[in-house]
Amino acid sequence: MYFSTKDLDAHDKKELHQSAPLFLWLGIGALVLGSLALYFSFFSTLISVFMLGALLMVMGAIEGVQSLNVRKWKNLFSHLFLSIIYSVGGGIIVAHPLVSEINLTLLLAFFFILSGLVKAIFAFTQHHIIHKNWQILNGIITFILGVLIWIQWPESGLWIIGVFVGINALLTGWSWLMIYYLLKHLK
Repeated sequence: MYFSTKDLDAHDKKELHQSAPLFLWLGIGALVLGSLALYFSFFSTLISVFMLGALLMVMGAIEGVQSLNVRKWKNLFSHLFLSIIYSVGGGIIVAHPLVSEINLTLLLAFFFILSGLVKAIFAFTQHHIIHKNWQILNGIITFILGVLIWIQWPESGLWIIGVFVGINALLTGWSWLMIYYLLKHLK
């Protein structure tokens, strides 16, 4: 959430100031959940993977319903095909979450390795790029993270997704607390 307080009138500032406690409680809640996700990384990984499978199954059902509303045969089969793919993929993930989290972690490791290489090479070879050194560093760190996950695989598959969920929640919580601080001191 990014906003500027320069163009706000007194009424808008007052309303934002009054909403500050909401961001305080959201921030505290996200920090607590993020800490729990990090501490119980195995369970937060399992829950995250299970939720992914459930979401895919819901998407499969939506595609299936959508196929009933399609009038062209060509589109009917694409929606039915997507419905089957989402439903079966989600069902496999839900039925076998441990195997799925280990396999997803391997996919994640390769994604980080490849995207890190591409980011670093692209930033290094481009001459007119903003913050070139930071982008190169981003690519190198992403690459190293992928290698570290891969080296510890399959054990890393039991906890790494939960760690990422926890870190994301912690960063979100801190962001909301910073918004609270900004709004609380808005005059």
